[in-house]
Amino acid sequence: MNILAPSRIDLRRVSALVPLYNCAPFIEECLDSMLRQTHKDTEIVIYDDASTDDSVGRVKAVMEKNPGARIVLLEGKENKGPGYARNRCWEAATGGFVALQDADDVSSYARFECELAAIFKYGLPVVTCKRRPMAALGVKVTLMFRPKAIRVHRGRGSCGGMMCPRTPMVPFQETWGCEDASWKRDLGYLYFDKKIVRGVFYFSRDDPARETLRTERKRSQRYFAAFEEYRQRRKNPKARMDAIRPAAQPILQLLKTHSKPPE
Repeated sequence: MNILAPSRIDLRRVSALVPLYNCAPFIEECLDSMLRQTHKDTEIVIYDDASTDDSVGRVKAVMEKNPGARIVLLEGKENKGPGYARNRCWEAATGGFVALQDADDVSSYARFECELAAIFKYGLPVVTCKRRPMAALGVKVTLMFRPKAIRVHRGRGSCGGMMCPRTPMVPFQETWGCEDASWKRDLGYLYFDKKIVRGVFYFSRDDPARETLRTERKRSQRYFAAFEEYRQRRKNPKARMDAIRPAAQPILQLLKTHSKPPE
């Protein structure tokens, strides 16, 4: 993974990383929740993974309506999966912190501000907020501020709602399926779970129309493959720790150097 020169990193900025593939019905609502963040120094980095619908067109329409917003759109020529898309977003990000956001989900307007404050207040390398399922297409969510929503992260499953320093720790696997669970599992070797406060800042979409028997079968196959990979890794956890530890040092140094939020 390409690590950008320090001169291009702005520690006051939060970069939202949005992997995009065939989310035309949802992407505008997602971007709207990013543009309305109470933390104003926000960048949105989108990687379109060769969508076959009007996803790119809708993103460009949002960019035209918001000429002053910092929105970066990267367009892939071949569909390579969400892990690949997230890595490309991470490379292009210029913020000191990255917030992971799925293209069909939305975030509370106060999410970035509260997660960033938690990182500095508690000296945390990774934070996330609780998630709440939202209704399918056509039903909007009222994004009300709820002040009790931050926790240190470990866990499994989707990584939407997480925030951490931009300095790369562990790249996302660029294989199909379970790339977010694998990434979070790798972080689990470094960080433990500790609840700070409770609440909801992230709303995930569960649209039955997008699920088919074929996709369910593929998903099951991916989970079985990921479990087998995890089982093999656990046979030699020391080797995995030795590989991860050097990549984590820049983050620990960043938190030590900047003990309070930038002005």
